Amino acid sequence: MSAVPSTAQDFAGHTPVMQQYLRIKAEHPEALVFFRMGDFYEVFYDDARKANRLLDITLTSRGSSAGEPVVMAGVPVHALESYLAKLVKLGEAQSRSAPPGSSIPHSVCASCASNCRWRA
Repeated sequence: MSAVPSTAQDFAGHTPVMQQYLRIKAEHPEALVFFRMGDFYEVFYDDARKANRLLDITLTSRGSSAGEPVVMAGVPVHALESYLAKLVKLGEAQSRSAPPGSSIPHSVCASCASNCRWRA
């Protein structure tokens, strides 16, 4: 999957979690969207491919959504800031998101402030 769905009908075949991720991605198409899932922040589809190239993190796929494999890559929550700092040095925008009801503190490195968007 390379294009982000843009209508409610486009989201219909996706799992609820992927629908949430894709809606956030549609709001921030220029940013790598890191989505909190348990002890990891995950990036999906084209963001995963880009993160793999830029951050040298493992690219994998798990399950499917809308009949397509879910391409993903992730970083542990405790290591996220170091990966974000690397993206900032590369001039890449990023966004972090957490599922509703999550309580995740947002700590950001000083240089990240203009390149990072936080959404809980």
